[in-house]
Amino acid sequence: MKLKKAKLGYFTYTIRFVKQPDENCGETDIHNKDIWINTRFSEEVQKETLMHELLHVSLDDCSAMKIDEMKASDREEDIVRCQSPRLMQFLTDNKWIREFLYG
Repeated sequence: MKLKKAKLGYFTYTIRFVKQPDENCGETDIHNKDIWINTRFSEEVQKETLMHELLHVSLDDCSAMKIDEMKASDREEDIVRCQSPRLMQFLTDNKWIREFLYG
């Protein structure tokens, strides 16, 4: 199992790369600040799964947003506006993730 740390906003998450027997590619535990990625799948799938789980983390920071109550035309722009600065800071703060994703 590979263990890595990643900072997003105030919190530091432990990212575990673990071979799991099931079909779940990954999962995030917001409360314990833990993400696991299933190494049973290809590196390409692991990379996309990591980004998927990081978006869950980033959206958790935006919990005040009432996504269900937004007009459909506003949802996408509001979500992108919320996520863009968080993801930029995340990629700035975590060099190993940039290297993992892009070589």
